[in-house]
Amino acid sequence: MSAPAVIPHAEDPVVTMRPDDVRALGSAHRAGFDVETMPDVVQLDKPYPGGQEIIDSGAVFDALRDRADAARIRLGALPAEFLREFLLRPVATAVLHEACADRPPLGEDHTDAIARACRTSWDLPCHA
Repeated sequence: MSAPAVIPHAEDPVVTMRPDDVRALGSAHRAGFDVETMPDVVQLDKPYPGGQEIIDSGAVFDALRDRADAARIRLGALPAEFLREFLLRPVATAVLHEACADRPPLGEDHTDAIARACRTSWDLPCHA
């Protein structure tokens, strides 16, 4: 595990996670969703200005940083958002673009695959 990074809250109060942790999660999401050869598909950014719950959680975690570091726990907050085109795939996305379209049927297998990829993505950094 790398040395604790300084989070520049004074300059940018929206930073909610250590940069090396964000990069690790990005790599884990590429692995979890099996898109390691497409680095641009997964890009984790800082929360958007309206993401107050993430910003607030980041501040709480930052206040706990010394205690967490002493316990060898890494805390951070990051919004998990996905492009619908990525999750739904082209056929279901096309249905959404039709006028008065209902929610496209994805099937349990597709939904289960997304859930498993999310879980894998978040489990990987925990075991690094």
